Amino acid sequence: MDIYAKAGQKVRYTGRNGYEEQRASVEEMGVQIGDVLTVSATHIGKWSTNVAFHEIVGMHNSVMFDDLEQEEPE
Repeated sequence: MDIYAKAGQKVRYTGRNGYEEQRASVEEMGVQIGDVLTVSATHIGKWSTNVAFHEIVGMHNSVMFDDLEQEEPE
């Protein structure tokens, strides 16, 4: 996902990347592969970027999420 994601941006959980413990933490909150979450904040660190969501608590490694394709307005 874009590490500069703004609040309100939608991303999809991939179940890939990050550490096994990080993926397990997200999945223990009921998030499944393919679920869409809404960004509430991002924190860019020296070695990783963490993201918070409206739907679940805590900060999570951004590498486990993909940006949703934005639909073109008609």
